[in-house]
Amino acid sequence: EAIEKTEELCTSEKVMTNKKFWSEFEATGWLDFIMITIKITNEIANLVSEGNNVLIHCSDGWDRTPQLVTVSQILLDPYYRTFMGFAVLIEKDWLGFGHKFAKRSGMSEKKNEKENERSPIFLQFIDCICQLMVQFPSEFEFNADYLLFIAKNYNVNLFGTFMFDNEESRVKNKAKETTPSIWTYLLNNKEKYVNPLYNSKNCKKRIIPNYAYYSYKLWTSYFM
Repeated sequence: EAIEKTEELCTSEKVMTNKKFWSEFEATGWLDFIMITIKITNEIANLVSEGNNVLIHCSDGWDRTPQLVTVSQILLDPYYRTFMGFAVLIEKDWLGFGHKFAKRSGMSEKKNEKENERSPIFLQFIDCICQLMVQFPSEFEFNADYLLFIAKNYNVNLFGTFMFDNEESRVKNKAKETTPSIWTYLLNNKEKYVNPLYNSKNCKKRIIPNYAYYSYKLWTSYFM
């Protein structure tokens, strides 16, 4: 509901003259999800930094769990802020652990899939990383266009990377053999997606985000 309201607001014919735009955007609740995700992942990163073991789970382990696990690792490990590291992170904790990409995007192989199974869980994750890039512009090897390309293409079945709901289905349907990988495309066009402000020698091992509400912004390059 939050993303539907946000998309409706941002694509309205009156968007350019809507004086209530920001209050209406706040009312969608979309930023609430982004803010609380980053707040919780910062708490997880603090616990890990102090030497604690942390167990993260939701009812099934394929929605909130990968969100929290992956954003936490972005905060804790500069490798996952690199071009290749980010791809590894998604392959490992989203694809490998079975986030239901097809069911959540409404492109399931099963007929008559329930409408209430759809949810922009992965897109929320990408938006979280965009917000972190705004706060830490030199800590990421990739630029905003890299994230935008993933966000625009993860649910259109152009690349086999995000097809189906788990690795078993991708293997069974030969997704990797019959379709290109999104990472191959991005690596072959890396020059377009490199962050010019990035310097690996100056990267912080641990980044600590500001999770106050005023720190978050509308992801205009996606929603507009």
